[in-house]
Amino acid sequence: MASEIERLAETLNESSRVEVLETLLALTAAQRKTLGPQFRRSLRGFERDLSLNRDMDALGVVATADGARQAALLSLVGWRLSQECVEDIVAILGARSPGWLPQFVPSVLSEAGPANWRIARAMVRAGLVGAPDDEEYYRGTVRGVPQYFPHHHWTLVDRLDLDPELIGDHLITMLSTEGAGRLLSFHDHFVDDPRQRASG
Repeated sequence: MASEIERLAETLNESSRVEVLETLLALTAAQRKTLGPQFRRSLRGFERDLSLNRDMDALGVVATADGARQAALLSLVGWRLSQECVEDIVAILGARSPGWLPQFVPSVLSEAGPANWRIARAMVRAGLVGAPDDEEYYRGTVRGVPQYFPHHHWTLVDRLDLDPELIGDHLITMLSTEGAGRLLSFHDHFVDDPRQRASG
């Protein structure tokens, strides 16, 4: 007999993006309590026998988390989450509006994956939290730029074009934040060096 999370996995994998969000947001408190540990184990990679992918695991973790620490587990896969997943994570957080959002932001910024900064930034843009006074938020502006795949490389200018509110105080603070210069240098090398792109 299939477990509850196996049945849910089958439902989610057969659903549209909108239906996935609706299903996860409709979970009861009892379902979140039951499914949360299973989503978290799956995301850690301990139980990869489920048919859920990394994006779906991350969405499940956010939808079932009862605190910032549990939700921030998704930062461990911040190198691999799609932009669509980032947007859906913020949609779930906005709909749930948990009291632990301010604690979630520094937790998710503590890991360097590009999606982690994008999640924090999208939360700020959505008005879920204020801009954090955190050096990782400013360094993350650079970390959040690239797509580490051979077919899709962004520059910092691309990021600023998408989010022009970064131009001004944010950009000035970023440039004066320790470590940002080294990250910019690495990013320029990554984008410009075809060998780096080939191994992305």
